[in-house]
Amino acid sequence: MSTKIKHQLVGLLIMIGGIFITRMIWSSAQDTGRYLVQAAGVGPAAVVLGIAMILFPTYREERLAKGEDLSNLKGFQLVTPRWWVIIAIGLLAGLANLYFLGFFS
Repeated sequence: MSTKIKHQLVGLLIMIGGIFITRMIWSSAQDTGRYLVQAAGVGPAAVVLGIAMILFPTYREERLAKGEDLSNLKGFQLVTPRWWVIIAIGLLAGLANLYFLGFFS
């Protein structure tokens, strides 16, 4: 099995897990009025990350396709601008979910 397919399968699992977490949080909020704040933020972010993993190549593949040298890059230096945008969208999705759950009111 190729690494691209493995990457996409992991993305699918993360997306399904995020959907499950988000659904459970909303069910709990509607039934009891209580929910886990951390999970309410993580669920939608996981959905966004999972979708991105299915659709886009890894940051490493992106850099190698551009012919960049990875030997001097470590940690956050490896993350490409596209993946920073995906991370930001995931964080915004988590905050939006908390907003709709009434956390900020």
